[in-house]
Amino acid sequence: LLLDRMMIGSYRKLIGGDCDPLAIEMARKNLQEAQHVHLYAWNATSMPLEDHSATVVAANLPFGRRVGSHEANVYLYPRLIEEMLRILQVGGRMVLLTQEVKLLYNSLKRYEDKISFEFDQAVEMGGLTPHIVCIKKLLD
Repeated sequence: LLLDRMMIGSYRKLIGGDCDPLAIEMARKNLQEAQHVHLYAWNATSMPLEDHSATVVAANLPFGRRVGSHEANVYLYPRLIEEMLRILQVGGRMVLLTQEVKLLYNSLKRYEDKISFEFDQAVEMGGLTPHIVCIKKLLD
């Protein structure tokens, strides 16, 4: 995701994280020439970032098929959404890729007065049809 973002154009700083050390290692190799990119091994439900410090959060959420399970995602998604909204500035966006679309929308219901859905686009990916969902934070 960070490489994709870099291709779009200028940025001040990119921050990425994963709880899998192998994913961090691979990202470091892929981004070794990049400037202003910081990678961390962390749990995305408790990121060491200040409140309202991000303008965009992009995430490839566990689909519950090849990675994780639906049962684990039922617990994980609400915690991820809460943390993403904590670090996101008002006017900022979450761009999320998931196969668990119904679960994502259910996890966002409690924030309906604080967010708006900008788009929901199904995409073909390796035999699955996940969605890219873009959500704008309107209020704290």
